[in-house]
Amino acid sequence: MPNPNRKRNRQTKKQFRKKSHRKRARISKRRGGEPPFKPMNCSPAVKGKISNQNSCLPEDVLLKIRKEYNKDHPDKKITATNFRELWEIIRDRLHEDLKCKTEDCWLKIIDDENVRKMYDDMLFAPDKPPEWTHNPDEWLSNYDISDVLKQYESTYPDFKYFDPSPIDFDSKPTGENGRCVTDELCKFNLKDYYHDETSNKNKTKFGMVFNLDKHDEPGSHWVSLFTDLKDKQKPFIMYFDSAGDEIQPEIKELADRIIIQAKDLGIQLTSNYERVEHQRGNSECGMYCLYYIISLLTGKAGKLKNTGGNPDNSSSELINLHDYAAKVEYFKGGQRIPDQYVFKKRDEYFNNQK
Repeated sequence: MPNPNRKRNRQTKKQFRKKSHRKRARISKRRGGEPPFKPMNCSPAVKGKISNQNSCLPEDVLLKIRKEYNKDHPDKKITATNFRELWEIIRDRLHEDLKCKTEDCWLKIIDDENVRKMYDDMLFAPDKPPEWTHNPDEWLSNYDISDVLKQYESTYPDFKYFDPSPIDFDSKPTGENGRCVTDELCKFNLKDYYHDETSNKNKTKFGMVFNLDKHDEPGSHWVSLFTDLKDKQKPFIMYFDSAGDEIQPEIKELADRIIIQAKDLGIQLTSNYERVEHQRGNSECGMYCLYYIISLLTGKAGKLKNTGGNPDNSSSELINLHDYAAKVEYFKGGQRIPDQYVFKKRDEYFNNQK
């Protein structure tokens, strides 16, 4: 099993390909002679908010790209101001100049590296790890999970996300000067996040992901805990394990602390640790955690058409999880969300490697 805590400098095995006869280049017929272009998955900050469905770039970013392009090409400046026309001209010019086939490539025209990175992190879903090319159902690492959920934290001001933690987050290893494995969870207190509703620091939704191995172990299974202090029906704290196992005692202890902290703030949390088995394979626990947290946060999930665990029992049609009862019914009501459905979410939450 791959280590879910693998570091960023991932290494892949050297690839060997068989020699083959040279084939004729394939000639693509594109409407109007348009250059090859592949739309990307947008970050939640801009998803569904751009009038051009093939784009993740707001108008101000397009204008920034136009400015940078004109600075480098004073002899053939782009003067278009219409959003769609400007987008098409930039697409054509940067394919010609830089061989760009995706919008993130357009950012290369921006000289400031920090600005490029800011736009890339803010506008596009994270890239799939290189390992997925050869092993599409590779386990998600803590970095993969964080890359997705930190974009939702930036998009939803009332949401606080915590980096994935090992199950012994409360323990204090020898030689760490009394520090916990995960101080942010060990010292978690709602009063540090729950403020007046007018405050931009006020947090009412909390997403936590845990690995059931300890910090000095290679990693095993991902589970999650979600707390909502402002659910329309009732505030709640709900545990989710896609394998359907009981809540781990370490997580139950943390949940009990959160319930007491909420009570001190005048909030009565309903707890739900019901067990429902969704996962049948051994690779998608991280994707189940992402799907669970994102669905509860956004209040939307894929429609389940029938029971029986058929991979086709889910559709792209969305339903509203408008309150606690709807959320419990969807994730704990007994109707299985198949592995194949959350596996396909990899193509939504991440972008393919270029």
